[in-house]
Amino acid sequence: KEKFLEAAALVSRPNSGGQLNLNVEKQLTLYALYKQATLGNVSGDRPNLFNMTGRAKWDAWQRLKGMDSKAAMTEYINQVDGIFLNGNVHASFQSKETCLKSNDDQKSI
Repeated sequence: KEKFLEAAALVSRPNSGGQLNLNVEKQLTLYALYKQATLGNVSGDRPNLFNMTGRAKWDAWQRLKGMDSKAAMTEYINQVDGIFLNGNVHASFQSKETCLKSNDDQKSI
């Protein structure tokens, strides 16, 4: 659970450019996994067509119905690791600023 909380903090932590620049599908995946991990199955009615953002979030969360909390936490951690590893971060949960500095140091070699 500690790694899950670290991953959630890392995703929500603003960096020099604001929030992480993730595509909508990745944002929805992380949202749904977080909700499933912390609250369990989706609850409430599906938002109407005029609430497109709420509806997309609800649908993403609904797709995870039945996934247990531990599995959702593990998948959330894996997704966050993937984001930062694909962004050239050298270790899980390493700050983006540290990685950028490290990459700049390597370019000057």
